Amino acid sequence: MQAFANIIPENQRREGTIDLMRRRGVERVVVDFMFVRLIEYFKEKGRDTFNLGSP
Repeated sequence: MQAFANIIPENQRREGTIDLMRRRGVERVVVDFMFVRLIEYFKEKGRDTFNLGSP
């Protein structure tokens, strides 16, 4: 595994939320790809917004 993101379950709001995203030994473009795929994933799950986990 070269990169990962923690998805936080959110049942109260129609929001996709991640908490932690890390990469190791790969180019930064991998993180860009992960953001795009996460947004697509949450859209498929019926989420209206995307929260990066920051206050």
